[in-house]
Amino acid sequence: MIVDNAARVNACYWGVLGRAPDAEGFRFWVAKLDEGLGNEQLVRLFLNGAERLQAQPAEESASAFIDGCYGDLLGRNADADGKAFWLGRLETLGSTQQDARAAVIVEMIDYLSRPDGQSADQQLFQTRLEQWQPLTPGLALHEDTGVSATDGITRNGQVDVTLPEGVKEWRYSLDGGQSWTVASAGSDTLQLGAGYYQAGQLQVSYLAGDGNGRTLANEAQWKVDTQGAQLYLFTTRGPTTENLLQFRFFDDGDIEQWRSSSDGGQTWQQGEGSWPAPKLEPGFYAQGSILVETTDTAGNVAVTALSRDLEVLPADLTPPLLIGIDQQSYYSPGADDHINLLFDSSIYRGTRDLYSEAYPTPVKVDPTLLEKAFLLDVTTGTKIGFELATTVRHLTNLVDIRLATDLEQGHQYSVYLPEAFVYDAYNNPIDELTLLGANNTFIAV
Repeated sequence: MIVDNAARVNACYWGVLGRAPDAEGFRFWVAKLDEGLGNEQLVRLFLNGAERLQAQPAEESASAFIDGCYGDLLGRNADADGKAFWLGRLETLGSTQQDARAAVIVEMIDYLSRPDGQSADQQLFQTRLEQWQPLTPGLALHEDTGVSATDGITRNGQVDVTLPEGVKEWRYSLDGGQSWTVASAGSDTLQLGAGYYQAGQLQVSYLAGDGNGRTLANEAQWKVDTQGAQLYLFTTRGPTTENLLQFRFFDDGDIEQWRSSSDGGQTWQQGEGSWPAPKLEPGFYAQGSILVETTDTAGNVAVTALSRDLEVLPADLTPPLLIGIDQQSYYSPGADDHINLLFDSSIYRGTRDLYSEAYPTPVKVDPTLLEKAFLLDVTTGTKIGFELATTVRHLTNLVDIRLATDLEQGHQYSVYLPEAFVYDAYNNPIDELTLLGANNTFIAV
């Protein structure tokens, strides 16, 4: 009968999964037994594990279950007498099917591992257990957290140090062997701080049983990340008919997933992509009501609250309207070859930051239509072309126009703009602006 927890875990792997333990799983389950987990509880957990259920579904028949036990434990088909015996035990052990099956596996393992066992099955099973060496020297992350369990990115900096039996003293280096620190007596772990660790940067040195020094090292790059992504408000603008509240990361962009709430965390909407951009319905949002929860590649979860009030205005689907023309150029004050086109306030309807008067999305000009726009000198009948149309970022309803020639004082002028020459923040295009309208005709001063 097995009394050692390490041997019990080894036998459970063979009895339920039909294979030798992996080192990480071995250490985990031995620790669970040391903490008080019972033998049948251990087997039940294995029976309900993904690996077991994929190979042998829980609803398999009693006959198939016994056949599987023989295959896993002994690598052979069940003989008629043995199968009949264990089918009988299934009928008498445990109050539920799962309890009965766990109890049968425990009894099978106990029988096969008896020290006085002389049968071929017992000798085969015990040889199999003895041949496996669970404590292969090496270094391993105690837990590879986050979405991937194999990318070497973790929020848990503990490293498990596996040394040959009998080794009690060792030292470690975090700089590739340039400097060393003696490990605490009896310790089999070390703790890494946040940061990157290139392959071979972490080293452990010990004296082997033959008197020669041995060195272990991390074989792949590791990253210990203990801090979630910090966000700050990037822009509050509403392109097309969807209002988007976009964020920028303070220090890194390794976001695996995110979700947002607009009611202080009562309800959440799962986001798409790695750039948080919650969609908001029109309305007023008080400080703290908009939350963004991010999970990074290391599994760190952080919640950012918008620390200001925000108002989302209804989408405006009307075309921008020209409301006037100013001869004072923004970029070239006093120049006679510039004018400014002034549009109505609908040009920046959308998400509005109540703490700022700046609207970060200016009007947009289609440069391919620049040659079709012109200024007509009504006095002489001469057309003056547009050489350049420039938007002014913090004056979002203004377009600065450089003309092909200077304006003549006292002459009457009228602007012609083709359809879709200017777009607003919702991508609404202007209608064609014909000559001699009230808002697009002026006398040069």
